[in-house]
Amino acid sequence: MKVQRFILAACLWMGGLGIASAQTLELVPNRVLVDESAVIRARGLEPNERISVQAELVDGADEPWSSQAEFIADAQGVVDTSQQAPVKGSYEGVSAMGLIWSMKPAAKHVASYRTPRDLGSQIIKFQLMRNGQQVTSAQMEQLGVAEGVQQIKIEGQLHGVLFLPNTKERRPGVLVVGGSEGGMPLGKAAWLASRGYAALALAYFRYDDLPPLLEGIPLEYFGSALAWMMQRPEISADRIAVVGTSRGGELALQLGSMFPQIKAVVAFVPANVRYPACCGNTRVPYAWTWRGQALAFEFPRGRGPESRGGAGSRDRR
Repeated sequence: MKVQRFILAACLWMGGLGIASAQTLELVPNRVLVDESAVIRARGLEPNERISVQAELVDGADEPWSSQAEFIADAQGVVDTSQQAPVKGSYEGVSAMGLIWSMKPAAKHVASYRTPRDLGSQIIKFQLMRNGQQVTSAQMEQLGVAEGVQQIKIEGQLHGVLFLPNTKERRPGVLVVGGSEGGMPLGKAAWLASRGYAALALAYFRYDDLPPLLEGIPLEYFGSALAWMMQRPEISADRIAVVGTSRGGELALQLGSMFPQIKAVVAFVPANVRYPACCGNTRVPYAWTWRGQALAFEFPRGRGPESRGGAGSRDRR
């Protein structure tokens, strides 16, 4: 009986010193899609204690990124990133995912973040630091595509990947085109399919046997892609959109003005005119053709000859 009383008294004494309450770092949830938010929460701290949380990841180019923020625990010894702003660190203001979007590369030569290869998931590691020492850690998995999304590779006349959501119902279709980077715009199409759209990621240069540069691309190619989408049983033929970014945004606006089967256009940072071919030592100055003819273009302001344009530069088709 005396031994039991001694143990109870010892536990109460240690708890009073904050020793018995272990620190924890929670991620709720700890597995999310790339556009979903999660809460980072630290518990078991002293009231008004100042701590820091560090985050790190390795991107698709094997480059490390990191962030860090300091917080002051509330009266219950809790830090909640969805409720509290950091007092110092990589970002300001209340943001549940601030430690993620504020990450910076470790190497100075890294200009941009690269997504995981092959739409793979990404692991982000978090560390809870007290007085400069790590006391606990946790990790979050970010998914590039939702579970159950089907991928169908298209080869031949068209080069693309069709992403289908996990449903048997016909879904709105989205034609996804990339920008001056070329290749296959898989990430945006996978994300759209994860949110219920049937999305076709279409390559049109710098991929397989397609042109190596953005030059002289026939717009009939995209008309063929739209016709192909309208024949798919998974796609609602009367609900088709096109999405593009930068030069892809320019292309999306162009396609939306030409093909009536396109019912919606989403253009991120597009140009209000057609720009010339790019990006390299191109054989021709124009980026697009229609029915075998070069389409007019303008040079960006401050670049190119004063007689802006080129073949058929006054033609505003």
